[in-house]
Amino acid sequence: MKTAFLISPARGVYQITCLKNSRFYIGSSHDVFERWRQHLTAWVCHKNNDCAKLTNVRLLADVLNHGKEAFTFQILLLCPAAMDQELREKEWEFIQKLAPYYNIQK
Repeated sequence: MKTAFLISPARGVYQITCLKNSRFYIGSSHDVFERWRQHLTAWVCHKNNDCAKLTNVRLLADVLNHGKEAFTFQILLLCPAAMDQELREKEWEFIQKLAPYYNIQK
């Protein structure tokens, strides 16, 4: 008999860092690994001009300049039980504390 394990999405706050210039982006998601995959997919689409997805212009400019290999992804905080509002508040706390270059404030 095979045993199947269900892994719930990793809800939390994450950071994407450019190793070439130490600039970084902070985000949050209900599934941080899926969100990282979405970032990578958007970068490839823009590089190949084969989709019209919107992405962070500052971050995209450095990805196109340095290549996606120059970027790392890390989870800053896991919040498995956080509701949407609480997750955004945690993200905002990191943004306020660390002042990431790529985060574009409205």
